[in-house]
Amino acid sequence: MKKRYRASLSLILAAAIALLTGCTNKISEKDNGKTVDLKGGSKFFVRLEGNPTTGYNWKIKSYDKNIIEQVGEVDYVEESDKIGAGGHYTFNFKALSPGQTKLELIYLREWEKDTPPIEAFEVTLKVK
Repeated sequence: MKKRYRASLSLILAAAIALLTGCTNKISEKDNGKTVDLKGGSKFFVRLEGNPTTGYNWKIKSYDKNIIEQVGEVDYVEESDKIGAGGHYTFNFKALSPGQTKLELIYLREWEKDTPPIEAFEVTLKVK
């Protein structure tokens, strides 16, 4: 009985460790202007609210491509079925190598070349 219990407990602990190892860090509006620590090789995403029906979109302005890399394309999900409802943009990244970089995103209408972005997001990433 004790052997079975120990084997079950060991299996549960191993599964929990495996799940935690694959965790993805979430960065959102509340992290604007802050510093976030990441482990090399870890995945993370930035989720920002927006509404493309207004003509505005979140775009990446800058980051050090030697320290982090974007994984895939930006994803937009509506939060409601209502016409004109907003949602959120998700940018997926992977931490590559140790160092520090600022990740900057801007919310703008791309065709309005002489108009500054109406919103900006910046987070400092420290990869260890």
